[in-house]
Amino acid sequence: MNLTIHRGTNEIGGSCVEFSSDTTRLLIDFGMPIVTGTGGDFDSSVLKNKSINELIELSILPNIDGLYHGNESVNAVLLSHSHIDHYGLLNHINEDIPVYLGKATADLIEINNIFVNGNIHIKNPQYFEEQTFLCIDMSVPTIQRIIDQMENFKAIKTLMITCSKGPVDVDLDDLLTRAKNYPLEQLHIINFKQFVTDVPETIDQFPNLHMLSVFNNDIRQLPASLVHLVSLQTLYADMNPVSTLLPMVESLSKLETLGIAKTNISESEIKQIKALLPNCKILAQ
Repeated sequence: MNLTIHRGTNEIGGSCVEFSSDTTRLLIDFGMPIVTGTGGDFDSSVLKNKSINELIELSILPNIDGLYHGNESVNAVLLSHSHIDHYGLLNHINEDIPVYLGKATADLIEINNIFVNGNIHIKNPQYFEEQTFLCIDMSVPTIQRIIDQMENFKAIKTLMITCSKGPVDVDLDDLLTRAKNYPLEQLHIINFKQFVTDVPETIDQFPNLHMLSVFNNDIRQLPASLVHLVSLQTLYADMNPVSTLLPMVESLSKLETLGIAKTNISESEIKQIKALLPNCKILAQ
């Protein structure tokens, strides 16, 4: 993970910070300068009738490869809030690059356009309220920033909680509490090994859940509240030292797929589950 401050260290305004990895580039804000390089007030009229290259040569636009035109390699821009020194240059980025922001932030930008006679419009908005997939990767050093915003997401149907670079600690109670209002249909808690030994009982706060996976943890028993997830169709408990699922799955009449590879579930219990749920495909290898 690399951090690049394109602008905002030696001046007021014009904030633009980039987080990048081998596969992803994310910009935080793309603001208009408030002051010039000599310390005077920035005059936004200088932006009119100038090309991207001209604005870069004037040091008004930061020279960021893959942001403006041709071979776009910036994956997204995340807008923190609706002050012009954080969003004021977004008109100039390639319109195919998504801009993630809250709906209220977008509304405030349009209101600002009215009062300051502005013409700044988000060309490819992706509202937090409409995003349906959220990945919480606890291996990412800055993941707490996303966690702090979890309540702002309103339409998450798939939540993945993972650690991509080796097992680390995770507070599942906190994360599921923050997600309590999500219309979740899929929940994945994977790859924490010894750091996850149980799943919170509050999992039954997602009554529409139809897929649950808890791969590669150290779970010995799934929560009793699992019986309330009557819409559950797919359950993967693979790679956990769990020894029994029968008390939980016997009430899950809609269960179609059950993954139990590399668990401690006995052959006799597998036969009992097959008898109770004859239409459920059991994946034991």
